[in-house]
Amino acid sequence: GERMSSHNGREFGLILDGELEVELGFETLKLSTGDSIVFDSMTPHRLTNNTTTPMRALWVVLNQS
Repeated sequence: GERMSSHNGREFGLILDGELEVELGFETLKLSTGDSIVFDSMTPHRLTNNTTTPMRALWVVLNQS
């Protein structure tokens, strides 16, 4: 699979439809419709839809230079 990514900034995600698995450091979170998350982008992370249902999300990456 895809390797985990890390980069400068902060991320905000809001799940609009479906489910999203977020691996954040050593933690795995399962987000569903209406759930949101904010995290430091330097924390290794990977986003995966492990279902057959399409997932839609609003995702914002704030880059701090």
